[in-house]
Amino acid sequence: MQCDTFNNAPYRHGHSIICDSNSKLLFAHTGILPIRKCENIIENGNIDVDNHFEFESGGNGQFLQESIIIPKKNNQYYVFRVGVSNEVYDSANNGTGDVYFDKFFYDIIDMNENNGEGRVIERKHMLIENEKLSINMLHAVKHANGRDWWVVKPGDLKNSFYTFLVTPDHVLGPYFQDLQGPEFHWDYWGQCNFSLNGEFFVMGT
Repeated sequence: MQCDTFNNAPYRHGHSIICDSNSKLLFAHTGILPIRKCENIIENGNIDVDNHFEFESGGNGQFLQESIIIPKKNNQYYVFRVGVSNEVYDSANNGTGDVYFDKFFYDIIDMNENNGEGRVIERKHMLIENEKLSINMLHAVKHANGRDWWVVKPGDLKNSFYTFLVTPDHVLGPYFQDLQGPEFHWDYWGQCNFSLNGEFFVMGT
């Protein structure tokens, strides 16, 4: 299967994509919608109309690193993603408040469903509410045990971090870390990444 990602809006901002062990695309996520093949929305993956700045864009996220896909077990996957409350959305739109996300949650997608086309079987397990979170940055690194994962979501202040331990059966956390470093807020663009060996964590804005 080929997909012209330059002409398919869900892929333009480099959100999350996962492949199988043969490098075949399983599905992608725009930060709002789970996509199978080029533009087919995975069943039960409909838009949360009150939870995203990008609702007007039809489900094509405007920001970077809005979601990340982590393998669960038995061909199931966690999809971690951000959201925004109506209060924050309204204040940002009328110019009286800052632009930030204040929700962080995950869905579970089972790619065994629908003859391999997948289905969202659980939606919106809330992990963080009413906190100022980065509008872009989100990343994960493999745990030293070789099985689990650490998911890291920076706060709006870039010296604060929420981390989660992700296992095949559970998501534990958040565990909050304050690095007591210099504070900066602006992240309309920017990304964060772990080094391949997991030793370093780098942020750019």
